[in-house]
Order: sequence, then structure tokens, then C-alpha cells
Amino acid sequence: MEKFYRTARYSTEITEVDVVSSTDKTLIVSGKGKKDDYRAYRESDHLRYHATFDDAKSYMIAKIEKNVESLERRLKAAKGELVSAKNRTQSETTDAR
Repeated sequence: MEKFYRTARYSTEITEVDVVSSTDKTLIVSGKGKKDDYRAYRESDHLRYHATFDDAKSYMIAKIEKNVESLERRLKAAKGELVSAKNRTQSETTDAR
């Protein structure tokens, strides 16, 4: 039995799982009993399985860094909108007709 490390899209946890067998695209993940084993894709929209803890950690760090960069861009844009709103004058209004 192999050890793999699972990461989830909306979590920062890394979970160690036992894998009964694997192919390039799928894994048979060990459940509580033999009948509880289940097939999982190595990569899906919500879960990813990594061969090593370091791979899982690197993936998680890259995912979070990308999210931080995106949030920083959104914050910069929002701050610009705030400055624009504060500096707006009545003469800059538009006619609704």
C-alpha cells in the first residue's frame, strides 16, 4: 500500500491517505474496510492527490500565493474606486434622462 497526500480546493489541510493501487489518472483509496475502498481521480476540481508531502505542500503554497496576488489586485482596484468616489463632485454627475 502506498501513501499519498490529499489537498482540497477550499482548505489548507494536507491529509495522508492509503492507496491500494494507482494509474496515471486514478487511485484506489483505502477506506475503513475493503468494501469501502473508492476510486478517485488524481486531480479533480476539488481534490488533488500528491505522491509526496513536499509536492502537496508546494502545491498548497503556490495556490495560496496565487490567491493572495489576486486579492491584492482586487484591493488595489477597490482603493482606487474609493478615492474616485471621495473626490467626485456634484458637477461630475450625469443626467438620467
